[in-house]
Amino acid sequence: MLERIVYISAAREPQTEESVGRILDVSRSRNAANHITGLLIGGGAWWMQLIEGETDKLEPIWQSIRADPRHDPVVMVQRRAVRQRSFTGWSLQFRDTDDEEFGTLLEELTGSIGDPRLRKQVRRFADVFLKPGTKLPEFGAD
Repeated sequence: MLERIVYISAAREPQTEESVGRILDVSRSRNAANHITGLLIGGGAWWMQLIEGETDKLEPIWQSIRADPRHDPVVMVQRRAVRQRSFTGWSLQFRDTDDEEFGTLLEELTGSIGDPRLRKQVRRFADVFLKPGTKLPEFGAD
């Protein structure tokens, strides 16, 4: 069964460009080997990740994420079966909030997501945790 997990976490320590690069290298390699796709959005202490894949491959990765001492808490926002992937071809796409025109980037990254509730969750995360005061583009109906 194909599933998607969406979670939010807080880094216990500030992350550097180098430490994020190491996380991305390991995660992309692991995800590609397990046919996991997803999106990671980070800014400051807060991170949101959306991962999707077959349950038997996704569950060990989810348990590894939950056990990782670099972040706490890890709060699951959504876990559900999906009919198709939203992030086909992305072993782990990443954007941080230092990117110029974050709203445009977020729209580009999430524009292909067919589930309007998921798009809305990503937008809410960005509104609350990443860019306070930044007006993000509308993604369509709720």
